[in-house]
Amino acid sequence: MSSNYTSSSSIIFPAIFLVGIVIFLVSGLAIYEARELADFSDKINKHPLVVSNAVRKIQADINAIHRSMKDVVIAKNPGELKKAIERVDTYEKESFKDFKLIAERFLGDPKYVESALRDFKNWKPIRSKVIALKEKGEDEKASTITKTEGPCHIVLINEGKDGKSGLNYILEFAEIKALEFSASSKQKNTRTIIEIFLVFVLSIVLIVIAVFLFRRSMKATDKLQKSEEQYRSLARELELEKEQWLVTLRSIGDGVIVTDTGGKVKLINPVAEHLTGWSQDDAYGVSIDKVFHIINEKSRKPLESPIQKALKHNRVFGLENSTILVSKDGTEIIIADSGAPIHDMNDNILGAVLVFRDETKKTEDERHLRQVQKMEAIGTLAGGIAHDFNNILAAILGYSELVQDNIPADNPSQGYLNEILKATTRAKDLVKQILAFSRKNQDERKPIQLSSIVKEAIKLLRSTIPTTIEITQKIDNSTGLVNADPTQMHQIVMNLCTNAAHAMWETGGVLKISLCPVVIEKESMSNYNELPFGPYLELIISDMGTGIDSRIIHRIFEPFFTTKKDGKGTGMGLAVVHGIVKDHNGDITVESQLDKGTTFTILFPQVIADIDKAEDTPSKIPTGNEHILFVDDEKTLMALGKKILESLGYKVTAQNSSLEALNTFKQTPDIFDMVITDQTMPHMTGYNLAKKILEIKPLTPVIICTGYSDTVSLEKTEEAGIKELIFKPIRKKEIAQKIRNVLDKNGD
Repeated sequence: MSSNYTSSSSIIFPAIFLVGIVIFLVSGLAIYEARELADFSDKINKHPLVVSNAVRKIQADINAIHRSMKDVVIAKNPGELKKAIERVDTYEKESFKDFKLIAERFLGDPKYVESALRDFKNWKPIRSKVIALKEKGEDEKASTITKTEGPCHIVLINEGKDGKSGLNYILEFAEIKALEFSASSKQKNTRTIIEIFLVFVLSIVLIVIAVFLFRRSMKATDKLQKSEEQYRSLARELELEKEQWLVTLRSIGDGVIVTDTGGKVKLINPVAEHLTGWSQDDAYGVSIDKVFHIINEKSRKPLESPIQKALKHNRVFGLENSTILVSKDGTEIIIADSGAPIHDMNDNILGAVLVFRDETKKTEDERHLRQVQKMEAIGTLAGGIAHDFNNILAAILGYSELVQDNIPADNPSQGYLNEILKATTRAKDLVKQILAFSRKNQDERKPIQLSSIVKEAIKLLRSTIPTTIEITQKIDNSTGLVNADPTQMHQIVMNLCTNAAHAMWETGGVLKISLCPVVIEKESMSNYNELPFGPYLELIISDMGTGIDSRIIHRIFEPFFTTKKDGKGTGMGLAVVHGIVKDHNGDITVESQLDKGTTFTILFPQVIADIDKAEDTPSKIPTGNEHILFVDDEKTLMALGKKILESLGYKVTAQNSSLEALNTFKQTPDIFDMVITDQTMPHMTGYNLAKKILEIKPLTPVIICTGYSDTVSLEKTEEAGIKELIFKPIRKKEIAQKIRNVLDKNGD
């Protein structure tokens, strides 16, 4: 034992001495690095960030100068003019200070700073010219110079005359230098820390080695005695781990397949059995390519198994995107997986393991989310188009009616005007279709008998498709009611039936249409895309046509997506149908097989109500003599509204500014019997104008007109005390009746 102690001591003392030397050397190196870091920190005082911050401040001051020059132009008195010029002077002085700072600390070529300064000084003549024109009272010329030469001056300073210099170049150069400074600092800090850490680790390691050598001889005998027992215990643990591994493999939620080095299946867990259709007994010893048959979703070409790749390249491999597993019975499942080699203790390959999962629902959810996002984006666009287009139609419709009122009934131009009005009505319906697609329309919904609309559409369809296509219908006349827009329901049937007919145009076939009531039970909601349980009407339209490829069927409701040849379709039909169905709280699904046909199933919630059978009766256009304040920001529509209302006998005060209209009403609120205002206007919307007016005179009847707005609704206007919400374009008779009804009710 003493010999072991002597041997250990002979190792420990030299080791401690060696540690001391290493600590001394590396500590000296660390002190040297610390000094370098201190020198480097001193350089930071001249860090390029100082330059970049100064450049940004100059850019901000230049923008402030030009904003202040706009204040110079719009100054209403000498006091305001003086203050605006003083602000310009202040910003200019600050800019010259910053230019001086940049010139002192810029690390690049000074010519760029000098060039930018010269460009900045070019502002002086522009400034002098604007102020001189302002003092002469030539505000319009001064404003023109500010709007034209001002932005050019900003671009010149930022970009330089060649577009590659100026303040932007100085800023970019300074930021690059700042990054270089930062990177160098980080490297020095990291190196110093690593060196200190290495000294510490090396010291610990050497001490541990010395202690280990000292105690090794003392423990050798005990280890030898315990080794046999440890080996037996290890064998038992390995057996237990193997059993646990098998249990875990069979219990895991993903599919797992284990193969040997030749790619033959050795183990397949229950999830993998379910997904592949192969049992453990059937799959054992079978090639992985046969059990795990995968193809590309788009090209339909077979793909190499990740197991084969893992065995070949000895690393982990994942699947390509859009991968489909074809099970034993031909079922196709979208999957995600990875294959990895299995190694022993000596890093020899024993086989490979494949882990995969069913991604079908996740993929469908992602596709559905993308569909919703696309529909929302185009819906926003549709709303904007509808607003502007309805305003245009309002002008065409209104002036056409005014012309009709001012020419004899037997004048040939009356026929031309009637055609204009018909075309305008068709255009109005087109806007309704656009808004139906975007799910933003103010449609005319009421309880309707859907069966009569379906039959009417079938009659119209029969005359437009070839006789080689047979139409069979199974319409339950006792079906309940749905709360819907009749025009939109007709549009759904015509769109789907027309698509079905096109699919059978050359080959012929049978077009089947059925309508019947169904009830969704609470237990079966998941089978109907989570529709609320209750009574529904189920409309089914199926054909025997070409069918839809499964690779693209998820895209058929996308706007502008079509499989038809150029000129045969716009790709909007199914997108419109989808928008209408969803807007009516319904659901639409599609099933299709190539060369066998397609079936669309639509569900609409039933309602309990009486059908409104009242018909419109001809009546004279009501008139009046009250005083109306009419507001529309478009001068054309303002003038049109004034003429129409005056033709009905009313006294009209017209304004094309909501602010001016409010001011007019404030001055003499009692002279106005009614206010009619457009909704979408600058500065203040019609809704907010109405609220202000009702604060001044609470009983004032207010009507809001709008081409389209998603910020105002019937419910919202009623809550605010607004009497009517009318959607453009408006017929003369319609506005006349609305005005009279509101005034008469208000009088009561």
